[in-house]
Amino acid sequence: MTKKLFFTLMLLSLVFRTTGQDFTGDWYGRFKSPISVFTMGIHISEQDSIYTATMTSIDQNDKAIPCDTVMIDHDKITLTIHKLNITYTGILDTNHRIKGIFSQHGGNFTLNLTREKLEKFARPQDPIKPYTYQEEEVVFKNNIDDIQLAGTLTMPLQGTSFPAVVLISGSGAQNRDEEMLSHRPFLVLADHLTRNGIAVLRFDDRGIAASEGDFATAITTDFAKDVEAAIQYLLTRKEINPNQIGLIGHSEGGTIAPIVAARNPQVAFIVLLAAPGYSGYTTVLDQVLALNQGNSKIKEIKKQQIEFLDIINNSIIKTSDDHQKLEQDLIRYFKKIGKSDPEIKATLPTVLAPWYSFYIKFDPTSTLKQVKCPVLVLNGSKDKQVISPKNLLAVEKKIKKGGNKQVTAIELPGLNHLFQECSLGYHTEYFHINQTFSPIALEEISKWIINQGK
Repeated sequence: MTKKLFFTLMLLSLVFRTTGQDFTGDWYGRFKSPISVFTMGIHISEQDSIYTATMTSIDQNDKAIPCDTVMIDHDKITLTIHKLNITYTGILDTNHRIKGIFSQHGGNFTLNLTREKLEKFARPQDPIKPYTYQEEEVVFKNNIDDIQLAGTLTMPLQGTSFPAVVLISGSGAQNRDEEMLSHRPFLVLADHLTRNGIAVLRFDDRGIAASEGDFATAITTDFAKDVEAAIQYLLTRKEINPNQIGLIGHSEGGTIAPIVAARNPQVAFIVLLAAPGYSGYTTVLDQVLALNQGNSKIKEIKKQQIEFLDIINNSIIKTSDDHQKLEQDLIRYFKKIGKSDPEIKATLPTVLAPWYSFYIKFDPTSTLKQVKCPVLVLNGSKDKQVISPKNLLAVEKKIKKGGNKQVTAIELPGLNHLFQECSLGYHTEYFHINQTFSPIALEEISKWIINQGK
């Protein structure tokens, strides 16, 4: 379950300046971390001798984030965003380039800036405009939570009454392309499906990019309500066949899709990509063990992880969601196992979020048993995050136990959690693989959906 290095947060700006060079205007550059490349834009403004600046992670969401401080001293500039632990320090050289270091959470990365505008870091499978199909920016309302969600609807140029799918992203703050590590899996998937006659609606998670709402306080069942709003929107479109609207969920999205399908008869089919068949507790424990295969300390690691998960489960249950006590328990435990203060500070927000406690305790068994529509279940054989075939077989078995025999379960050889062709399947490979989505997996998905309409 991948997490982003660069999160969005609006902050007030404090500005300091002595005499210096002309830093005003737009600057662009890329830096490489151990797991990804980030394309950055920095805009510096001056008004009445007061300087302000914003940073933008172009690859992730294009949101300009105001800096807390802008310090300029002759040819040196320092920018900070305190709550994100970001500092950028650079020197303007005689060639009008800024050579500097981007720092966050203890990591230091070379980030050199020029005036030359940079676009998103592209991958070979990223579709290139103009497309051979219709693309429309859309908004729709989740009336239950009173938030507006923004997305992209793609449809074939010719024909009517198209089958359609809603794409449901995995865990973590995701935009409509499920963008991570310079890959845009949902952009590639939507392009493939639309070229094969299937309309696709993909949208930004609540509180992310152009969608309203608060991502930080949302749990899995909240995201399910957003998907239901997307279905209701598709039902208003005359181009869409109302009897052929399906869902495609990846990772946590593969948990959300059955929740939605179980209570919405409008869902004609679902495709589950790397969907967990067990509780988050089991999934996380299996993930940790898989990522530490061959480690001589595997028994100690397993013991620590079980203790960690038990603290979350038991502290929440015993204290009625007393997050202050949970935070104290976690800090005490992290210190016990030797985590540094910066590591603890970086980890706590994720673990203390309402989503995490819900995810750890939620078991998908009951909703899988209630799914009555046709289901395609796909897992990669080298997935280290949702282990196959364990989860593949569990999902298939639980759906069939509810009386639904319309289940096709396939393990795709050599694919990881993102459905890339890979060597080992570890998350450290994701960025370094140029392929975004295996053509074999894409073909399995489109072929199966088309067959549902026959």
